[in-house]
Amino acid sequence: MKKNLLTIALALVAMVCNAQDKVSTATTWDFESYEKGTVISNGINSINGLYVRGAEAEGHEIMADMRKRTGKFADGTPWKSRIVAAINGNGSLKKDVTSKVRPANDGNPKIDRCFALNTAVPGTLTVIIGPRKAVDDREVFMVFNNQVVATGDASEDKAYELTYKADKPGVFWFGADCQYFVYQVKFTPAQ
Repeated sequence: MKKNLLTIALALVAMVCNAQDKVSTATTWDFESYEKGTVISNGINSINGLYVRGAEAEGHEIMADMRKRTGKFADGTPWKSRIVAAINGNGSLKKDVTSKVRPANDGNPKIDRCFALNTAVPGTLTVIIGPRKAVDDREVFMVFNNQVVATGDASEDKAYELTYKADKPGVFWFGADCQYFVYQVKFTPAQ
């Protein structure tokens, strides 16, 4: 009897943990609760379903930095930032990340220094992202279910809006192949 109860309890815990890593409601993420210079992630951390994938190696941590910017999402909603996530890019990230399906997987130097989101419903992901300084032949990008769905040229020092409307649940990844900032992230479920 005890063994059966333990098995049922473990199964329930696994279901709850699995459900918690999927986003199904309208959610916006920013980094305003951090102080400049603090570590946001030196591992794989979930911030309300947004996986922030840093690593302990020097230069692989995701840090809070000050970068005051304002703008509007394509839907007209204003956004502003004071504190952002600052990340060193990963040149092989786009190729390597497209083969991954679980954002909470153990750390991997090939896919660290990025962000991921697992959705339980169809919807639109919008990311405000930009290079830490303009650099030619580099880009910011978004991947959905193993397909690159949005990119931005990093040759200008500006905040880019990457958006993709998914018609099914799935896994988003985003990052850059240069040093970059993430200002805000927004998921809007399909109506």
